[in-house]
Amino acid sequence: MPQSSSTQALADSGATVTLFPTSCLPSNIVVDSTLPPSHISYPNGTSAHTLGKFTLPLPLGETLTAKVLPDDQLNCPLVSLSQVCNKGFAVVLTSHSLHLVRDGHVCASTTKAPDDPLWPFPLDTPADT
Repeated sequence: MPQSSSTQALADSGATVTLFPTSCLPSNIVVDSTLPPSHISYPNGTSAHTLGKFTLPLPLGETLTAKVLPDDQLNCPLVSLSQVCNKGFAVVLTSHSLHLVRDGHVCASTTKAPDDPLWPFPLDTPADT
């Protein structure tokens, strides 16, 4: 059985789409670039166009669709917590941790420094075979 590698992302409570810059894609991910690009608008008035999409694994065999942006448009992966919740998980944030919970069981957790305003969201992705 292949080992898994951990991809570091940030939990984003304001996003409705999970976004990855090209440089942060796991090497075994295949990007579907056959669809027309999507237009992404940022709160500061700038925008970007996606390069494609891929399926990102979550705990318990769940997946979500993530969109790919050029590296100059995004510094690190952002995971949409609304997409995660739509897959049946509860996301519990505290001053020092993030927990994914389903049916009363913690499926995944991360920790952060109390003074850090961002919650890390590690994603287990299948290793290359």
